[in-house]
Amino acid sequence: MANVVDWSNFPKAIELLEAALSGKYKIIFYGGAIRGGKSFNGLAVKTILLRRYPGSRLAIVRANFKRLVDNTLPTCKKVFPSNFMKLINASRYVWKADCKQYGAELDSEAFFFGENIDKDKELQRFDGLEVNYFFLDQIEELSLQGFSKCIERVGSYFIPGENAEQPKPLIICTLNPANNWVRSLIYERYLKGRLPEDWLYIPAKITDNPFVPKAYLENLEQLRTVNPTEYERRVNGSWDYASDPSAIVDQEALSDMFTNEFLEVKYSKATRYISADVARFGRDASIIVVWQGLQVIHLEKIKKAPLDEFSRRLKFLMNKFNIPRRRVVVDSDGVGAGPVDSLKVQAFVNGGAALGTVETPQGKNIPANKFYANLKTQCCYLLAEKIRQNLVYWPCNDEGLLADAKEEIGNIREKYPGTDKRKQVIGKEQLKLILGRSPDISDAFHMRMYFELKPSGRIKAKAT
Repeated sequence: MANVVDWSNFPKAIELLEAALSGKYKIIFYGGAIRGGKSFNGLAVKTILLRRYPGSRLAIVRANFKRLVDNTLPTCKKVFPSNFMKLINASRYVWKADCKQYGAELDSEAFFFGENIDKDKELQRFDGLEVNYFFLDQIEELSLQGFSKCIERVGSYFIPGENAEQPKPLIICTLNPANNWVRSLIYERYLKGRLPEDWLYIPAKITDNPFVPKAYLENLEQLRTVNPTEYERRVNGSWDYASDPSAIVDQEALSDMFTNEFLEVKYSKATRYISADVARFGRDASIIVVWQGLQVIHLEKIKKAPLDEFSRRLKFLMNKFNIPRRRVVVDSDGVGAGPVDSLKVQAFVNGGAALGTVETPQGKNIPANKFYANLKTQCCYLLAEKIRQNLVYWPCNDEGLLADAKEEIGNIREKYPGTDKRKQVIGKEQLKLILGRSPDISDAFHMRMYFELKPSGRIKAKAT
């Protein structure tokens, strides 16, 4: 290994190498602050794997090809041994590991691959990608969709040859602190000890790199004076800064949602509704929420219940709280269609067209389906607005349910922030990836907005 790179002064790099070679992990996240040697060490580990498994393939991914060339290529030139990794295509940046001095024609391959979500919104280019490994450089610059695609494609390549040893799929990601999906998916779950068993987070700071010049460290002290927040993020690896541009729910207002006691009087004589999310048998959980106005007066979480049992319970609550069928909405995607048909209640179609018209900040009315990609997105944005206006109240006494609800609703995110595309929130599968579970409570909450939209058919758009 020494003829590839010397790590005697890099304890974090040794930890990374041991984790990568252990076979215990499918994804390793490595990073924190700047200049900690993240990219160098991550690429060095991948080089060792390419040598260890002849014929294996590595995709080096960043937000776009320009960033790969400008920022990642210089590190590749430092890491890839010239007597081992040969650059065979200088326009696409493809390397071959084929030196016979290691005992065989290795024929391993590494290549650059830009995510390019601005040009390929559905990331269809990933569908034909076959690799054993990914190296995701600065994963916070990538989209959650791109990360999901990498999970889908890693291990899709099989080294040809009857006796070829197949490596275990492995993704190594470098990262800096960022208040986007990376924080929720990785850092917060790491702090809570809730990362999947086959995921590993290795925090690294600038002080983990003994070769950073002292003069550079001293110069960084100027950043502490000019921009202390950025200093904490970039130098000390702090995750507590700024806001997530993809988040649509105000976190402080979300916390207030559970203590807005003053709304009890407002909603004391309000109309009652039910919104319910149905789970598949044996998976996730079914949620039934009884509302009085925008106050939750009853919530049930039903696990592993067959559809007929769910329907019986829903009908019981309709009778108990005197709620007619026209004021009950059930997710009709998938198995939810059964209770909708049997009880003749309102059907909620997540991918259905947005309702009514939208008043833009300029005072112009436009069809809602020109502004929102689907009904779910429209309802999520309206829920976020009602929460921000302190119009939603849930006096929840169950700490577990309260924590789940805050996490689920707080992680409703815009899919394409900062673009001119129609508003769209991330899908349920992507939210599952962030949470590590199904967002059942938030689904039932956003469906309640169906009854806010249906009577008037008009909401006021949030300025963008």
